[in-house]
Amino acid sequence: MFCAQQLRGDSLGGRAIRGAPVLIAFLLSSCWAIAVAQDYEPRHGFWIGAGLGFGPASFACDSCDYRRATANNSSQLGGWAISFGLGGTPSPRLRVGAEYSGWLHGLKKNDSLPQIELISLLVAMYARDHGGPFLELGVGFSNYSLELGTGDPIEPISKTTSSFLGGHGSGIKLGVGWEFQSGFTPRITYSLGSENTLDASGRTIARGWTHKVLLIEVGGRGP
Repeated sequence: MFCAQQLRGDSLGGRAIRGAPVLIAFLLSSCWAIAVAQDYEPRHGFWIGAGLGFGPASFACDSCDYRRATANNSSQLGGWAISFGLGGTPSPRLRVGAEYSGWLHGLKKNDSLPQIELISLLVAMYARDHGGPFLELGVGFSNYSLELGTGDPIEPISKTTSSFLGGHGSGIKLGVGWEFQSGFTPRITYSLGSENTLDASGRTIARGWTHKVLLIEVGGRGP
């Protein structure tokens, strides 16, 4: 009788031991499925983004002196840029909002510093509900100015000195990029702006002024 009970106990114990790996696998797969579901949560709600970019700007005009307009003899200059954006998410594959981007020709102290600004309404279209490639379009107001540089990367433009010259107009921007699961969002943007005239102290320095900016940017965007 003892042997029969022992055999029954061993049989139950054996089945429990044999079933343990199945139970563990089930629990692990359930946890993995929950984690994946959380990682792949569709886009929704409010979003905010920021980025840092590098790339050249090229200038053209109907009549101008590049030296007076850009403080350089060249019609193309390298520079760095920052961007900030925010908005909403009407659907997992569509984000809308507003974005500010500013381009500067390096960091100069007590010297003229060309600056390009664009404030635009932004529409970003995604191929997936979460992560993956995207295409964006921005349309808004552009500004070109020649400022006094401070050499400070945090505040590169002097706030106490007026612009040496400037002009306002309209601009458009196209962008392509990739959104990673972490929210890291590298992109390439191309923008075109037209200020028509640049004025300094009531005098017109340039007519038919336009600029183009090509940037490679790294940043993030998310809720």
